[in-house]
Amino acid sequence: MRPGAPCRAEHGYTLLELAVAIILMAFIALALFAAFGFTVTFARRVESEIDEVQRARAGLVILARELSEAGATDGGVALWSREHGDPHDAVGFLSARTDGPGRGFVVDSLGTPNWQVAVYYLVDTTNQLTRVTVGSPPLALPTSVDGGQIVATHVRRFRVRRDGDVISITLIVAPDAKDPSAITTLETAVRPRN
Repeated sequence: MRPGAPCRAEHGYTLLELAVAIILMAFIALALFAAFGFTVTFARRVESEIDEVQRARAGLVILARELSEAGATDGGVALWSREHGDPHDAVGFLSARTDGPGRGFVVDSLGTPNWQVAVYYLVDTTNQLTRVTVGSPPLALPTSVDGGQIVATHVRRFRVRRDGDVISITLIVAPDAKDPSAITTLETAVRPRN
């Protein structure tokens, strides 16, 4: 080797090469972070929608259980529909349970149910299915849902039909306001037995 000639045995990176590498790594990290953030946001939204549908399903199960215990005698179950000019889609029935399913069933000394409460499930103006109880019969559509228990939200349709002694219930839930085609239809049929 000549004196004064640069030594090429030690290789290194220039400051410019390091800066470019750091900038590229930052862009890659930013892209990964954005993708992860989108995935987390999407997962939370889907989880929220699933929770809404599960809540509606649980509410429908409770409604069906209560309705199956309702008084099937004349005037024991009443249906209302917006299609027929009523202010709400609703079902009302007489119950011998003061606090809902699983509570004490009140009977007289002969074992006949003592119809204590008028129970209503109706969809209000905010598209919530609400359970309302009124202390005494007869059945008449309540004008207010104050003090009612919200059973399901984002209800697009609540339809109750009677075919003989079988009552069919359809609950359509649309938990994603941005995607109106993402709906879930829940259905059940009940035969009041008391």
